[in-house]
Amino acid sequence: MNPTVLRVSVAILWGIVGLGLVFRKRLFPELAGEDAASNLTLAGYLALAFAGWNLFRVFVLNRKRRPKPVPVLGAKPLTRRDDDPATPPRPFEYIPELDFTKPAPKKEG
Repeated sequence: MNPTVLRVSVAILWGIVGLGLVFRKRLFPELAGEDAASNLTLAGYLALAFAGWNLFRVFVLNRKRRPKPVPVLGAKPLTRRDDDPATPPRPFEYIPELDFTKPAPKKEG
């Protein structure tokens, strides 16, 4: 089963349960005399929140995604392309503080 169909059907189920619990006194006036506290109304709002969460997941996961870029065959991603005029070669700059090939000077003390 498609996950989107499952999420929408569960959202519809939670929505029906939530609306039934929130509007139970209008739907079933014979039960209006039995005031069963506000726990059922709170459960109805919770069921509506579950329905909203499932619908939110459906819309977020089914957004149009950006198309993936087609890789250039034979090209390595980190190699510099000499034929590209947009990226001129940078001059080499030696920074002695960042040269980690030499051993660190010993501290006297």
